[in-house]
Amino acid sequence: MIEGFLSSTEYTSAIISDKILPSIQIRTINEFYDYNANYHFDETRYFVLRCRQ
Repeated sequence: MIEGFLSSTEYTSAIISDKILPSIQIRTINEFYDYNANYHFDETRYFVLRCRQ
């Protein structure tokens, strides 16, 4: 799979059944978030964003 490059903040989100889980911001020291940033670098940080109720 090839995707175009967008210079922005990386987020991931999930929905399980009808429940929306909090978004997670991903920060890495790499130029972009890739396989190595996910599995090999301890410097990658994950921040759970607070949900409004």
